[in-house]
Amino acid sequence: MQKLSPNVNIIFEKPLPHYHPIVKLITKAWYTSPNNLEIPVCDVEILKKYINSNLAEIESLRFKYNEKRFCWEMEFGTKPTELTVDQNDIKLINIIKKKKYAAKQAAEKAEANGLYEEIMDEYYDNGELPCPVPIDSNGKWCRMFIYLSYDEEKNVILVEFHRENGDRASFYPIIHTIKHMLNDTKFKNWIKRLEYIMFCEGIEYDEKNHIIKYLCNDLVKMEVCTYL
Repeated sequence: MQKLSPNVNIIFEKPLPHYHPIVKLITKAWYTSPNNLEIPVCDVEILKKYINSNLAEIESLRFKYNEKRFCWEMEFGTKPTELTVDQNDIKLINIIKKKKYAAKQAAEKAEANGLYEEIMDEYYDNGELPCPVPIDSNGKWCRMFIYLSYDEEKNVILVEFHRENGDRASFYPIIHTIKHMLNDTKFKNWIKRLEYIMFCEGIEYDEKNHIIKYLCNDLVKMEVCTYL
C-alpha cells in the first residue's frame, strides 16, 4: 500500500451550511423580507445572466454579484458627500449637514419674503448667474441588495429585495422594474421548460431507437411543455 508523503498538502473543502447542492443556493433563512418574489426552480446561472442583463439597462445603476453571499450589491445615483467622508470625522460631517440645512432655510426664507426675484434681477443685471442652491442628495442615491435562496417547502427560488441606505423614491422604482421583468410570463414559461428542451436538443437522435424517436417528436415535446 502506497503511503502519502508528509509533505503533501491535502485541502478538504468545507461545505457551506444550509447549502443545497442541486439548486446551488443556500436554503431560505427563518426570516425573509416581506419584499420578495418566488421564481420556479431553474438553472441559477441562467437566472443570474437574465437579471444581470436587465440590471445593465437601468441608467446610473452600478452592481456586482457576490458569489459568497448569493446576492447583488447595487448602488444607484450619486453618493451623498457626508458618506464619502471618513465616518470618524464627525465634525466635518456635521459642518456639511449644517451648511446644507442653512442654505435650504435661506432659500425658503428668501422665497417667502419675495426676495427671490430681486436677487435674480440683481445677478442678471451684473451678467452673472447665482450659485446653485445645494439639493439634498439623499433623493438621488440608494444602496440596495437582491438576495437569492432556495425554499425547500415550496420548491421555489426566493428573490428578496433589501434597501440598506438611501432614498426610498430611488429604491422602489428600481425594484418594481426588476419584479416586472421576473414576473414576465414568457420568462417563467421558458425557464420551467428549458431543462427539458435542452435534454431533447442535447441527446443524439437515432431513428432506430423508438424511445428517443418518441421523446424527440415535436408533438410530444409540445404536449409535455403544456404540463411544465
